[in-house]
Amino acid sequence: MLGLEQLSPEDRAVVARARRLERFLTQPFFTTERFTGLKGKVVSLKDALDGCERILRDEFKDYPESALYMIGAIGEAKAKAKTDVADAATKSKVEPHPGPGPSSSEVPHVSSAPAS
Repeated sequence: MLGLEQLSPEDRAVVARARRLERFLTQPFFTTERFTGLKGKVVSLKDALDGCERILRDEFKDYPESALYMIGAIGEAKAKAKTDVADAATKSKVEPHPGPGPSSSEVPHVSSAPAS
C-alpha cells in the first residue's frame, strides 16, 4: 500500500475528493441521535445528490474534511467550517505546563528485574 506522499498530485486530488465525499455521506440520522448527541436531519435525495456533485466538482476542495462531516445539506458546510476553525483556534491556546515534571527523586522506582 502506498502512502499519500507517494501518489501523483492527480491521484492525491482523487483521494482527497473521495475522503470529502465519504465525510459528507456520514449524515446525522435520527436513529443515532442518542449515540452521537447530534440531532437527526432529513436530507432530500435532490439535496444529497447536489452535495455529492458539488464535492466531485471540487467546490469544497479548500474546506477541511470536518466541515463536511455530520451535516445535512451541503450548504451547512460553510457554517461548520467557520465553527471548526474557531474551535481549532481555541484548542491551540492551551496553557503551557507550569514547570518541569517531577524530579527523579520524586518518581517511585519500579524494578524490571524478575522477583527472586
